[in-house]
Amino acid sequence: MDFEVANTRHGFRLVQNGSVLSEVPGKPGPTHSVFDFLAASAVVLASGPRAALLGFAGGGMMAPLRALGSDLAICAVDLDHRGFDLFSAECKGWQGDLSFDRMDAATWLQDSDEFNVIIEDLSMPTEDDVEKPPVCWRELPEIMDSKLGNNGVIVTNILPSAGMSWKQMLKSFRGACRNSLLVHLNHFENKILIQTDQEFGARLVSNRLRKALRSIHSNQAREFRIERI
Repeated sequence: MDFEVANTRHGFRLVQNGSVLSEVPGKPGPTHSVFDFLAASAVVLASGPRAALLGFAGGGMMAPLRALGSDLAICAVDLDHRGFDLFSAECKGWQGDLSFDRMDAATWLQDSDEFNVIIEDLSMPTEDDVEKPPVCWRELPEIMDSKLGNNGVIVTNILPSAGMSWKQMLKSFRGACRNSLLVHLNHFENKILIQTDQEFGARLVSNRLRKALRSIHSNQAREFRIERI
């Protein structure tokens, strides 16, 4: 994976083909980006202490996660270790319970024990952009279902990929969980798919997300809507 590391006012950023792979503040706090939603979704719906992070990149989700007061044990996997090495060098003092493996995400998850939360944030570069790798709609939905603990939650960061429509993508990414919620972001093309057997409605999750984002002063607290699908 080829990426650029750019220093920012409060930390650093990993950029690939013009897309931000990770926005990492130097201390726990908001990124004012998609990573705030991934972290808040995991925190407000977590049913236990153990989380899998598929696709670590530079650890963009970690700062908002820890700012939210979460002590989730994060087990991360990525094919490239450089982002993790950079994160560890800059953020080790506050990263909390975090482990990392360098390997294929599907193989790693298949060989793992169950998780209470699974965050799927995989991506791959194209000639001029970044999109989801095919494993995300082929193998991973079934594997994630099999590795999700009771009342667990799957949080997926979806990008336009393979020329599919959003309707096609949502059908392909959904697993066996009874409840699926889709987070629409006002300022990003990403959509966040939340899947769980917990009976949470869109309004309740929206209120919880907004409260969590406000608590860390994320400017995304009002920049989304949620629908049940």
